[in-house]
Amino acid sequence: MTIRRNTPWEREDSYSQQTAYNYNNNNSNSGDWLLVLPITSCRLRLDDEAVHVAVALRLGPELGSPHSCRCGSSVDTRSTHGFVCKHAPSRVVRHHTLNKCISCAFSAAGIPVKKEPTALAHKDGKRPDGCTLIPWRGRKPLAWDVTVCTTVADSYLAAASHAAGPVAEKAADRKCLKYTELSATYEFQPVAVETHGPLCVSSVSFLFYLGRKISEHTGEPLEPRSTVFIPADQCPDSEV
Repeated sequence: MTIRRNTPWEREDSYSQQTAYNYNNNNSNSGDWLLVLPITSCRLRLDDEAVHVAVALRLGPELGSPHSCRCGSSVDTRSTHGFVCKHAPSRVVRHHTLNKCISCAFSAAGIPVKKEPTALAHKDGKRPDGCTLIPWRGRKPLAWDVTVCTTVADSYLAAASHAAGPVAEKAADRKCLKYTELSATYEFQPVAVETHGPLCVSSVSFLFYLGRKISEHTGEPLEPRSTVFIPADQCPDSEV
């Protein structure tokens, strides 16, 4: 029997991946999902298998057997390819879910919004995920766009293996550059989230500020580690 040994490049890549896992698991926001109350009626309860997969994807142990994806790419034992595969439906679902949560949060704060406003289309035809219909913090309304980036993707691994958060920061910078022309009439806010936990600094500030607006509108105190995300089935339609 022939035993295949990893090449120096594969060993280096494996080390970088594990270093990236370690940095991001030590990030202050990476474990916030564990604080969510497992309420079945709000679809917040994970079964044992879901918890097993979620923890494994964050810690980096072997999760499955190597195989070939239908897109033609090779999938290793850590099974992180699903984060980036263009055939994976979860890529669309996670983006839609995050955008829905932010829209619901604005509604909870009494702020009307418009999702995917056609008037703000970029030259490539793409639009921000939403905008407020009233001024945000100054005289301008706010436009936001959600992006979810894969922490351990090959293109980000070098940055992710040196610190927690630079992948989200890079994604946020790209969004800001893309929608530069909106700055004259809108305040633009990227919501950049990494698959392994970190958010860009401006996203964290934005979400906490939005949480305070919810507290002011409802009269309920804001918990120190509370989140603005609320279940979609308990959210009134905030779009006009």
